[in-house]
Amino acid sequence: MFRSGPGPSRETERARSHCRDVSRSARDANQRGFVFVAFAVAVLSIVAASGCATTPAEPAAVRIELDKETYRIGEPLVMTVHVENRTDRRMVLPRLDGQAVTFMMGEKGLNPRVKQEPVQPQRIMSEPREVPPRGETSRRFLFTRMTMREGEYVAFAQLKGVVVGKKLWEGTFFAAPVPYVVSGEVAFRRDQSSGLILKEQAEEIARREARGRVEAVRPVLVPLGDSGLYAWVVLIAEVQPDGTLRMQMVRVDPYTGRVRLLGSGDGQGEPQEPGEVTDEEGKGMK
Repeated sequence: MFRSGPGPSRETERARSHCRDVSRSARDANQRGFVFVAFAVAVLSIVAASGCATTPAEPAAVRIELDKETYRIGEPLVMTVHVENRTDRRMVLPRLDGQAVTFMMGEKGLNPRVKQEPVQPQRIMSEPREVPPRGETSRRFLFTRMTMREGEYVAFAQLKGVVVGKKLWEGTFFAAPVPYVVSGEVAFRRDQSSGLILKEQAEEIARREARGRVEAVRPVLVPLGDSGLYAWVVLIAEVQPDGTLRMQMVRVDPYTGRVRLLGSGDGQGEPQEPGEVTDEEGKGMK
């Protein structure tokens, strides 16, 4: 016969019980972790399936683009403002004009900035613009006082008034500054305060349109209704080969320097309103 030895000691039993408790706790923790992960995956799946839209911290991004890197003195500057909808919701810009966008310029490396006003009709509200989710809209603006003197400059712009979904976003969206240079010969001589081409410059431009000897020139700055815009209307007395005088009127855009013969089919392209940015002047921009 075999006699069995003594049973396990109390210390050995306590150690075995502790090991069983640790194994059970680890197994329970793993099960809870799996349940949490499965729950998170299920919630995300429900959100994706329901088409819930997300709104990032900055729902809109603003970017500005200039039509050139270097301008002559007095040359008009065209700036395009791009507004990107970074959300999955419909975005509305109640207006995209000089009231909603603040424009500034400053000398490169210096802090002081000078506010700039684009050429645009007064008392005419900009139409609201709808920007689709992840879409973009843009508008071009014309400036006449951002190239008055030689130097290195930086253009700035900031936008306020963005509606995301049904909520008006209170924040301000800043575009990255864009540098540009003004150098070289004078393109147009302009009034320092208004940015309009000077009377003498308008007369010179009109004289270049005459085919014969010019006897007299009379520029008149004409307001265009209550729009706040103007046009130079220049009356030219041109001497014909037979010695008679031929009277003609030339309109000089005081913002861009474009010329159009009034009452004649000899104008340069289709007539445009003063300060209007043409596709040719905005070429190369998206």
